[in-house]
Amino acid sequence: MIEQISSSPFFWLALVAFVAFIAVLPTLIALARGADEIMLIVLVNVLGCAVVFGWFIAMYMAIRWPRRGQR
Repeated sequence: MIEQISSSPFFWLALVAFVAFIAVLPTLIALARGADEIMLIVLVNVLGCAVVFGWFIAMYMAIRWPRRGQR
């Protein structure tokens, strides 16, 4: 059963799509919130995805960064 699932191209496509969605999640949250300095969050997200703890920093920034005009 496991061999059949792991040999399916749909399984790998779904897995790659899921990982890509999780990787860009901080950017999507920052865009949805209208966070100030979105490009900085995107930069940290792109560079931080190579190193796992960078993703957590980008996620924190996306959630806690002030919104535009809120300063």
